[in-house]
Amino acid sequence: MNILLTSAGRRGYLCRYFKDALHNSGKVFAANSQYTQALTLADDYVITPLIFNPDYIPFLQKFVAKNQIDVIIPLFDVDGYILSKEQERFAAQNVKIITGSLETLKICNDKWASYKFFTEKKINTPRTFLSVDDCQKAITTGEINFPVIVKPRWGMGSLGIYTAETPTELEVFFQKLQREIFTTYLKHESAQDKTHCVIIQEKIIGDEFGLDVINDLNGNYVLTSAKRKLALRAGETDVAITVANPDLEELGKQLSGSLQYMANLDVDCFISRQKIYVLEMNCRFGGQYPFSHLAGVRLTDQIVRWLNNEATDLSLLTPKIGVLAGKEITPVRFEFQTSMSVNGISLAIKKATHAELFDFYSRVSSDFSPPLLERVNMADVAKKIVNAGISIEGYSQGKLVGVVSGYANDFATAQAYINIVAVEKQFRKQGIAKLLLQNFITCVKCHGMKTILLKTDSNNTSAIALYKKMGFSITQKGASKITLTLAL
Repeated sequence: MNILLTSAGRRGYLCRYFKDALHNSGKVFAANSQYTQALTLADDYVITPLIFNPDYIPFLQKFVAKNQIDVIIPLFDVDGYILSKEQERFAAQNVKIITGSLETLKICNDKWASYKFFTEKKINTPRTFLSVDDCQKAITTGEINFPVIVKPRWGMGSLGIYTAETPTELEVFFQKLQREIFTTYLKHESAQDKTHCVIIQEKIIGDEFGLDVINDLNGNYVLTSAKRKLALRAGETDVAITVANPDLEELGKQLSGSLQYMANLDVDCFISRQKIYVLEMNCRFGGQYPFSHLAGVRLTDQIVRWLNNEATDLSLLTPKIGVLAGKEITPVRFEFQTSMSVNGISLAIKKATHAELFDFYSRVSSDFSPPLLERVNMADVAKKIVNAGISIEGYSQGKLVGVVSGYANDFATAQAYINIVAVEKQFRKQGIAKLLLQNFITCVKCHGMKTILLKTDSNNTSAIALYKKMGFSITQKGASKITLTLAL
């Protein structure tokens, strides 16, 4: 069984959890639209187009077919929504997507829809408004009081949340956030109602709790793991302790019965004046799941069991009560790693010595016109690449057979430059140059570059076709050379 975790972000722990759950009976793949350290903790990974890019779903379809993926588990709200719309398309490829129904994801992702859902189900929730006027009226009549929370309607990760203490602050923060939203990735979902893309919520004072409400893969309720949150950082739970609370468990059961989803519903709530108030829900593994996992909840293992048509094992899902845990900030050396291999060619970054690079440049020299060795001192070029450049390298039985090299150190213009794209003749037409280029592009993104420039011979039609397919466009034409540029 092969599992793909999409929008992996910084959730390296989930890559580890699922690898442990598989017990070497399959692979865990991770996907993200930019390189993150979490990708290296999976068995293999891929850099995808952005979620809202029309190429995103076709790209994933090709990837799951090539890698025999059986299951996709989205780890980001918007990703789950987009993949939920495509469940039938992936089912035709015998790929199961573990997420919620489209209607459930609409409710969870849209905080105004969540508010209406909670009020309809008679679940306590903060009073919520779509306009400053409506909020001011409620304050004037004494229904609520300052402070109030101003936040994006389609928000996540505590992005753009303000606390307003006065009418003036409320007006300023509301207008400020309306502008700010459209400078972030929140602009995509917010575009569906630009006039009402900000909400105002009553601020609840009390103890904060988090729930993992677990369903099986048929949508049947299993149990609720409850935690009291003791510390938070940027919207993520930092310290928590597992608790036994029948009222929270009953709430979880009620939510499960009202929504259609598989695996996990992440729920944030407060207990204030002996009442439970639900703030929001995420239909995915949330940032509080590790606290359940550390308390003995092995949902990742149980998901693998369900996928293998095995019964629910409550011993895998029942949390130990009173387990106190926290997330530590552990510095890691953040290094780009290439995709593992293609057609037997292993990939590496900056593994070659300058002597090995020079030897490779010499072997492919005559493939260029004029030959590389007649253009410049390639020994010096090789040394510069090793010392200050980037080389994505392909190896066959330990021998260097393909290279894309260049530079990503012009931070003033944020422009990277490719000086050589070459594959030995006997290894061409196998997709090696394309994969080397893809990894070079991902690598320079990690360096903060915004564009990539390269030059090639005007009559090198096959190379030009490849570059255009990779997204490069011709920006300058000369008698013998053309310049191509890729915007990142």
